[in-house]
Amino acid sequence: MGNPLNNLKNICLIIGLNLLISFMPLIAQEVSDANKRNAADLSEFAGLPAIFRTPESGLGLGAVFIYTQDTSLTKPSPIISGLMYSEKKQLLWVLGTKQTFDDGRFSLISYGEITKFPQKFYGIGNQVSKTDEELYEERRYLLDFGGEVKIIENLSLGLLAHTRTDRNVKFEGGGKFANNEIPGQDGGQQNGIETFLYWETANDNFYPSRGNKITLAYRKYAKLLGSKYPFDGVKLDARDYRLLAPGTILASNLVVLGSNAGTPFYQMAQLGGNDLLRGYFKGQFRDNKMIVLQSELRRQIVDRWAFALFSGVGSVASDWDSLRSDELKPSYGAGLRFQITPKQKINLRLDVGVGDPKDGPAFYLYVMEAY
Repeated sequence: MGNPLNNLKNICLIIGLNLLISFMPLIAQEVSDANKRNAADLSEFAGLPAIFRTPESGLGLGAVFIYTQDTSLTKPSPIISGLMYSEKKQLLWVLGTKQTFDDGRFSLISYGEITKFPQKFYGIGNQVSKTDEELYEERRYLLDFGGEVKIIENLSLGLLAHTRTDRNVKFEGGGKFANNEIPGQDGGQQNGIETFLYWETANDNFYPSRGNKITLAYRKYAKLLGSKYPFDGVKLDARDYRLLAPGTILASNLVVLGSNAGTPFYQMAQLGGNDLLRGYFKGQFRDNKMIVLQSELRRQIVDRWAFALFSGVGSVASDWDSLRSDELKPSYGAGLRFQITPKQKINLRLDVGVGDPKDGPAFYLYVMEAY
């Protein structure tokens, strides 16, 4: 179960460091701009009740808080925090931001997460079945922090430090966990470094209508850094947005993930959930390699209301040669959108996704777009 004092230390460390990283550039900017202001305050704070539903969580309640220092910017940098609790006794707290300064030449990034999450595990690979389901409880304390520097127009080089502690408890008896077959099932400390290139021409942070967002990243968790399970991984996340007609947007997303043998099961690539192939339970299919291609047609109906049609395919495998086109998992569905913060263009979305037709539709009520 873990030492309660150590758990408290982890929580305090994550909250304290994340707040420091999030607010330091704001304080510095406020001081430097103090003598320049003669207009009204452009900052904005919003607190919103959150009602959400996913197959993984069931119905959940919580609150989302958004603070933006300057809403006059084309792409402002809000600080977003959320606290949520679900009917499946899942607890989640997050705090994240990406603050830019010096006219966008530099950025500071931070993200913290505290999770207590009853989970389902089906096994590893592309051929698992829902009858393989095993229950366990995942507890995680996570902090990412780092920054970006612009190399040329639209292209940035970034560096992130990752630290997380995972504790997996309350396993069901007699399953794969009982046989000690699963890499990482004992949990432990993981510390890693990630370097990435980020290309962005998108015209909005949360609801772009044109441009691209492309991330190419390499991460390394090493024993030298204090990781219990050392491994390397690569990631490509490419997003494209096209304005087909006034109020009609086509959004496309290609995700490729790869890691080597020894990756703990909770850091493997996972299909499903509210952003990758809606319709599948997140983590039902997981392995060291993954490819997903999905697209979404978004159409505004009236002011603040829109609908979306989406589809995609994806697969996981133990190595690249085992990814087969005839084993791709399809996904499709539709949803409604309501713009809860017009200035930030943040949407509340209700989606119905279908993966395997025999499993029936999956319903998602969530804040912000899938990609």
